[in-house]
Amino acid sequence: EQKRVDRLLALMDELKAPFPQLRLAICGDGPWEARLRNEAAMRGLDGKVLFLGALDDPWPLLCAADALVMASVREGSSNTLLEALQAGCVVFGTDAGDNAFLVGEEAG
Repeated sequence: EQKRVDRLLALMDELKAPFPQLRLAICGDGPWEARLRNEAAMRGLDGKVLFLGALDDPWPLLCAADALVMASVREGSSNTLLEALQAGCVVFGTDAGDNAFLVGEEAG
């Protein structure tokens, strides 16, 4: 719940028309997965949202991604954010936990 992937699905719904090439890869699994898959289908995001499940090694995906989006409302010091920066991803995220400190800028 704290990761707020549902917010990312709502954003993808808004962006699908002006940016038809945009894709969202969701990594991880958990009790919300079926609900999120259903929401993506109801929003017509089939083929635009990829549910990848838990990854043992996210590095290849981070290296292939253009950006990492973290919509968390609670976060500690995110290893994922640090790995994304190391992979050269642009990072978008909420000002939760240490996100702003790790990126080096305060949200404004």
